[in-house]
Amino acid sequence: ESLGPNEGIVFAYGTEGSRSFVMREMAFPLDIVFVDGEGQVIAIFEAAADDDRTFTARARWVIETNRGYTATHGIAVGDEVRGLPR
Repeated sequence: ESLGPNEGIVFAYGTEGSRSFVMREMAFPLDIVFVDGEGQVIAIFEAAADDDRTFTARARWVIETNRGYTATHGIAVGDEVRGLPR
């Protein structure tokens, strides 16, 4: 039902590919961060609670955090993410 202030969810895929997320029936808003196979942030989407839009990008990892987390922490497209599960 919620994430703590410094928590997130990491979706790890074996290879990079097209990934699509929809936030239908989500109880709270999220930032959705798409990370390529090299660990570089390639897209960040802000999704409202119960958002019907589809968010799509090529990624090996997708990270969901509380809405506003990326802006508050200065995370931007082009940044490198370290420590991802392989």
